[in-house]
Amino acid sequence: PLLIPTRNPVIIVPGIMGSSLLDINEDELWPAASSIIFSKNDVFLDSLILTLDGSTSTENVILGGLIDKVDYLLFFTQHYFDYFLEQLRQDNFKEGESLFEFPYDWRFDISKTAGDTELNNGISSLKEKIDEIKSKTGAEKVDIVAHSMGGLLVKKYLKDYGGSSVDKFIDIATPHYGSPKSFKILNYGDDLGFQKNGFNFLNPNETKNISQNMPSVYQLLPSSLYGNYIYDLDDLDNNGVRGLLSYTDTKQFMKNTGRNSALVDRADVFHQGIAGLNPADYGVETYNIVGCGVPTLGKIFILNKETSGDVEYNISYTNGDGTVPLKSAESIPSLKTYYAKNAVHATMPSTSGVKELIADILMATSTDNLDISPYPNLAESSNGCTVPNGKIVSFHSPIELHIYSGSNHTGPNIDEDIENNIPGVSYEIIDGNKFAFLPDGVEYMVKGIATDDGTFNARVETIQNEVVVETKYFNTVPLAITTQIEVATSTILVDNNADGIVDAEVQPSAVLNETQSGDITKPITTHATNPTGKKDGKFDKPVTITLSATDDNSGVLKTEYSLNNTSSWIAYTGPFTIGTKGETKVYYRSTDRAGNVEILKSVTIIINPPGNSGKK
Repeated sequence: PLLIPTRNPVIIVPGIMGSSLLDINEDELWPAASSIIFSKNDVFLDSLILTLDGSTSTENVILGGLIDKVDYLLFFTQHYFDYFLEQLRQDNFKEGESLFEFPYDWRFDISKTAGDTELNNGISSLKEKIDEIKSKTGAEKVDIVAHSMGGLLVKKYLKDYGGSSVDKFIDIATPHYGSPKSFKILNYGDDLGFQKNGFNFLNPNETKNISQNMPSVYQLLPSSLYGNYIYDLDDLDNNGVRGLLSYTDTKQFMKNTGRNSALVDRADVFHQGIAGLNPADYGVETYNIVGCGVPTLGKIFILNKETSGDVEYNISYTNGDGTVPLKSAESIPSLKTYYAKNAVHATMPSTSGVKELIADILMATSTDNLDISPYPNLAESSNGCTVPNGKIVSFHSPIELHIYSGSNHTGPNIDEDIENNIPGVSYEIIDGNKFAFLPDGVEYMVKGIATDDGTFNARVETIQNEVVVETKYFNTVPLAITTQIEVATSTILVDNNADGIVDAEVQPSAVLNETQSGDITKPITTHATNPTGKKDGKFDKPVTITLSATDDNSGVLKTEYSLNNTSSWIAYTGPFTIGTKGETKVYYRSTDRAGNVEILKSVTIIINPPGNSGKK
């Protein structure tokens, strides 16, 4: 006879990339640690690419199991669920009896994984898994522990099938409103948090490549409830929309810049379907565990589109777990929300304190007075769990950004991977722009190594209480391919020949206060000619051009012009004269003290000899 369990069976639902995937020979495609370590570009992951409609693998892929940990040979072990599972075993949960795992193919549409078996290539859905466990154990209900995207999967299950089979839902680090990190993955690539102890083996360009037709990655994008997070100040997608993009504008931006249009729209429909879902309405007890105190990508600023084809970006950080912003993780109604200070997204289930708390919730008959005092990293309020004060240092191409603290290093290594073995430092790369968040309390050496001839811009932003209170901005610092630089307290030290001798000390182009640091409005330049010209725009003698620039916040840094092409620029210091007969096209623009570069303007001057009247 079937024994009725004394406690609910527990199902572990991982997030994106949390289940292993195999090829037809059952060799591991993901995570394939040894392949990631020794492959420079990780193109072996191309096997995971889906067809354009996001419904089918381009190659045969078999589902493996839950990824509890990954051993990167002798380098390190990344602990995702193994410490947590061991905690449950110590508390007498037994695999196959009271403890179950739900691995799934995380590439596909969450809606299908929730309950649509046929469209998941025969792989069991969450609904089928729950029904199977209930039948096997005789339990009336199950408890679910879900991490990251797994929480969205559970919400979709509740929406479609109700909560009659679920008792407790423990939600860990779920992006209920989405995460800008997904936008970064789809548009620029990302290492997806697969780094530790200074090693980062997952190639960002490959993650961008394989994600383009994955519905799940689009479903992790910020929803309309997240708020605006993209500033397209230079109209990168050439649709006439500039500045802070609305949710609708952001969707269109993604389509215009080459993302999968159908999946952008399907992700919107998905979010609308579970928006505002309250598990209590389905009779489900919900407990939310979120990470805080870790700098997390919050907004992306597309500042300046350059004539070279490069694009200058800036970013801002917000409070979160390094992947999911706090405001997104908090956004589910729950009986209790617990805050895990400095917990990192990918490994949160196995974090000390978190794993014990989950076990306590699962075993408690009443969770009214759970004691979290033994775990100093846990709290029932986010008060005091904030991003530390510090500095954000950013470089624009063509230069590498390196951070040193003692013998530790953050930045590109000899294999062009990004290593980060300085605790607390966050490092991002967006389309050739490099950003490092450096928390206070540690001595750093910030260096740069040129990768080409040219110039670069740099910012050193001082962060207090998650607000930029001062910015030192360096504009167009000259570089040779042999140049190395060091960011000093208030200047940049330039070593042109990499011989250890400082050849120049560059002062900031501008030092901005809190208000000026927030300037994202471009300056405006107008021109006037003397003489004023005829109706046909032609002149019969030399023309003097006067440029006038204004800015609404930080002030004008410089105005410059170029004649007939934009390969070289001349600093505007006062009126200048065009005397060359024939046609001269004058380009001009201004840059403000915050680094905003005006959209290029031009005026055409045609000078004909006296008496010619413009006739040929």
